[in-house]
Amino acid sequence: PHNVRSRPAPMPASLRRELTDRFEGQDSLLSSWLGAVPSWRR
Repeated sequence: PHNVRSRPAPMPASLRRELTDRFEGQDSLLSSWLGAVPSWRR
């Protein structure tokens, strides 16, 4: 894969929660369209 490298630090839990909440609606629509849950939601 291209651009594969280790991350400098894990994402803070507070930021992960904020992003999860912010994009919940869009990810739900995407799940319906794809017929599967996006990998970042698993």
